Amino acid sequence: MSALDSLFNITNNEKLFNTSFKYCLVDESKHPFTIDEKIARPNHAEDFVNIVDLLNVNVKVLDKYKGLGVSIQASGVCAIDIDHCVNKQFDVNGISPLAKQIISLFEKFAYVEFSFSGSGIRIFFQADKIDDYESYYYTKNSKIGVEYYYPEGSARYVTITGRTIINNNPTNDKSIGNQQLHLFLELYMKRRYVLSKQQTTIADNRSMDDLMKVVKLKYLTDHNFQDLWFTQAPGSGHDESERDYHLVAYLYENITQDKNKLKEIFEQSPFFKSKDWKHMNKWNKQDFRYFNYVFERVQQKHRSWIMIDDKVLRELYELKFVIRYNCRRHIKDESVAEHSYYVALLSMMICDEKKIDDTKIRLDCFTKAILHDMPEIETNDITHNAKEKMNLRKLLKLYEDDFFVRKFPSQSSLMRNDDYNNIVNAVVLLADTLSVKQFTANELSIGNTDDDMKEIYEDACKRSIVAEKHLDELLKLKETIYF
Repeated sequence: MSALDSLFNITNNEKLFNTSFKYCLVDESKHPFTIDEKIARPNHAEDFVNIVDLLNVNVKVLDKYKGLGVSIQASGVCAIDIDHCVNKQFDVNGISPLAKQIISLFEKFAYVEFSFSGSGIRIFFQADKIDDYESYYYTKNSKIGVEYYYPEGSARYVTITGRTIINNNPTNDKSIGNQQLHLFLELYMKRRYVLSKQQTTIADNRSMDDLMKVVKLKYLTDHNFQDLWFTQAPGSGHDESERDYHLVAYLYENITQDKNKLKEIFEQSPFFKSKDWKHMNKWNKQDFRYFNYVFERVQQKHRSWIMIDDKVLRELYELKFVIRYNCRRHIKDESVAEHSYYVALLSMMICDEKKIDDTKIRLDCFTKAILHDMPEIETNDITHNAKEKMNLRKLLKLYEDDFFVRKFPSQSSLMRNDDYNNIVNAVVLLADTLSVKQFTANELSIGNTDDDMKEIYEDACKRSIVAEKHLDELLKLKETIYF
């Protein structure tokens, strides 16, 4: 079959011929080309032409190409692609039960045909835009081999053969299409959970230099990441796609959830740079459709802590078992969870005492107080003195920033802000210091005679005086610096 054969089928079908479809040429690998035989760009409507322009193409050119493609965006048409659902090529009697069920939803108004290979089905129709589509529905349901394309989505084109199964005008009244499309999406494309807008639009304010520092820290300390990052891309016939997925998943979980920055980091890996031409082309074509697909799969499986499932509940509960001052002799244990509660409570009381009435500042103080030691789920407790004596502040800050981007993206900007002249930071610092004073004072009162405990108490007393003085100075300023 060639583009000439497809054009012949289309021109002999009055309903297809009279559509406003915009076409391109397609080679054996399904790559799109303009009628001038240049690479067609799916996101450029001008690279696709109407049927009249297509009829003026030289017959030898048409015969040279394997088929025709239709631009979803330029044509303003929706399409459903059902893969591997015909057990005998181009045989209507060999259509699978699943494909028959889907076709039945559209048989009264859509145009249905065999796909390029003859083993799949393509359905064309028009419908209105669905707001926030990707938050509720899949674009591709890999489990059943069904994909849905729509004009407001990523720039796409699909092949068209003219090998008709059901011959309706695909550009008829949208009202019928809207109703049946909704039923199709609910039955076959609905997500198991709703992606929040926040999750799909995460922006990481860290620079690429800062993110690459985290990457270097990871590959120096994590053997699994070393394998993903440095391995040679194996090429066709091996597990390259699986390795793509696992590297994207690792970067998403451990480095950043910013889609654009994650892609840029991936492309700096030795693994990516070792890809052959075929796989580089797969990565780059169609507005990075392949990367978008991999990222969406990762996002579905490794979503941030927006949905509170059992795994998240267990991980949060770990704070109860991270004991503070575990390298000091103490009589009573205090967990990080307990400490975080007292810092939040003291922050609220400080806001009351200092007459801080701004609702946003109070909320941010409470949020920061609750979350400030959350990274200790992974790092364990490190005392103030140890941080200072071992010069760990910068390294820990880098790790903690990364933790909040991964686990609490909507609060990450607040948590990563360490401006000393910030009211929220000043309140939480004072509350944190008072909590240290509170614990050590209690230890001394119940008979702890350890010199280290006394030293920590005295240091906390001094630091709390300095912290309160600084907060008072900030509150006196006419123009306070607030994130």
